[in-house]
Amino acid sequence: MMLRAAAPSLLVLVVLVAACHAGGAAGAAAKPAGADDPTLVYDEASQRAGRGDRDGALALLERLDAGGWSFCPADRDMPGLVGLPRYRELCARMAARGPRVERATVAMTLADPGLAPEGIAYDDDRQAVFVGSVVQRKIVRIGADGVPHEFATRASGLYAVLGVRVDAPHGLLWAASAAFPGVDGVDARDTGKSALFAFDLESGALREQLPVNDGRSHQLNDVAIGPDGAAYVTDTEAGVVWRHLPGGHGLEQFLPAGSVRYANGIACDGTRLLVAYLQGIAVVPLAGGERAELTVPPGLTLGGLDGLYVDDDLLLGIQNGFGSTRVVRADLDARHATALRVTVLESAHPALATATTGALVRRDRRLLVIAQGDRQPPTILSVPIDP
Repeated sequence: MMLRAAAPSLLVLVVLVAACHAGGAAGAAAKPAGADDPTLVYDEASQRAGRGDRDGALALLERLDAGGWSFCPADRDMPGLVGLPRYRELCARMAARGPRVERATVAMTLADPGLAPEGIAYDDDRQAVFVGSVVQRKIVRIGADGVPHEFATRASGLYAVLGVRVDAPHGLLWAASAAFPGVDGVDARDTGKSALFAFDLESGALREQLPVNDGRSHQLNDVAIGPDGAAYVTDTEAGVVWRHLPGGHGLEQFLPAGSVRYANGIACDGTRLLVAYLQGIAVVPLAGGERAELTVPPGLTLGGLDGLYVDDDLLLGIQNGFGSTRVVRADLDARHATALRVTVLESAHPALATATTGALVRRDRRLLVIAQGDRQPPTILSVPIDP
């Protein structure tokens, strides 16, 4: 491991939300920025920039800078500011504070530069990687030989493929899918439609197609699987977590609308869900009961993470919604109620700039990260999960 210009302590790292890869603040009503919550300050700055209030957005970014913010804002979140010298100076100061950790290697590159990968999953039993395409509306399977093969296509009804997750005990691959403008063959009138799919792990045959049919706009984003085979999926646009029970019909609300703003990454530890959203991690018992918030040391915020995984007492994820993309690990207590410390596993690889999600390879103790950055064709990075 190499660290250059690292922050004095990674324990005081501010870990930011990744609302979704397409942008950090689109699609939600503005809320007052919290005096002590940098995620809300950033979100408000992004929304003000989107409304053309450049001075208001810059004032909020200066407030973050004064508080020691160490993430260079994502230009896509700050429309109208990118060419301003004041904005570029703020970005440079923020970026200079961040830890520089270089440990990733390139696991593979994908031959199709138009694939636009977003989700990735790994099947430990079959040693196979599954990669979902946003633009081409398909999932490819990459075996031990490194050659991609089509696994599922738009013929199954897929829209843009977002999160994917392997359920090896039940022989399924789950995929969250949503309709966006500009995706191949998607009618603009279908924008806001979303569905959860399940495919047979061996054949790729469609086993379940579970649309959200309430007439509202949705973006199913990431998937976790319970020990009984129940599938849980975040809905970034509606702030919902949906559940599909084995043998059940359709999706039901597990967490109600608006309860997890910008819901994104999700993981299951066997008895609880850990759900990433704008202001932290919600911890929810599978059997029902009161939701709690994952507590963190003073000065540390775990905003929403993408590509979330739990491995024993480790929480792993990709920060990708607020610039300065990082791969992070949080060490949890035995009850998964508290994050004891947070460590940056990777922050400096040039392909990391537009990383989306990751897939845990448990036997090798590494995270496979979908990344593009300045590399074409798309790249999959390998990041060790142990410091």
